[in-house]
Amino acid sequence: MGPGWGAGPAAAGGAVGAFWGLRGAIGELHVAEHFLRRGGELVVDSESADDRADLRLHLGGVDAIVEVVAPMEWDGLNSFFKTVGDALKHLDVPYDFRGRVRMSQLDMFSASGALLHMNPIVLAKQLAGTTLVQDTARETAGMLAAAEPFRVEHTAPELNLRITADFADIEPSTAGPAREIALELPGLSG
Repeated sequence: MGPGWGAGPAAAGGAVGAFWGLRGAIGELHVAEHFLRRGGELVVDSESADDRADLRLHLGGVDAIVEVVAPMEWDGLNSFFKTVGDALKHLDVPYDFRGRVRMSQLDMFSASGALLHMNPIVLAKQLAGTTLVQDTARETAGMLAAAEPFRVEHTAPELNLRITADFADIEPSTAGPAREIALELPGLSG
């Protein structure tokens, strides 16, 4: 596994790992409350140690195994994406355009077959040391003059990371820049 990839946010340790656990527990409580208020039963089954589901529920004659995902905002990754969006929206070129920027893994599995997933805290720190934003902005500025849809792609193999930016609806600016950038943050679950 490369840097920035590991056992989820808890791998960062300390208070972050504790917060992640609390956040997940609160999410599970919300889901359990939702079903209990509708007449469901929470099933406690200590016999099935292999069961990795967050909750086992029974409602209306149906048994359900529920995995609860509690979304979180990650300041470092959000900051990185805001920087990417701002750099592209404020290019010093006389063109309007629409763009979509996304981050993805180069490889989903390690050489031994283990599933790789991002540790967003570690990854955000590592991204600060890259030139991905500058490289993407420089290449984008150079390709806008053709006024044809295009894609810019940069990789950071040491982070197992790909940044892809697609651009369309490119026209000369008439009354000032009219630019739209959509940002797709990566999935952070394993």
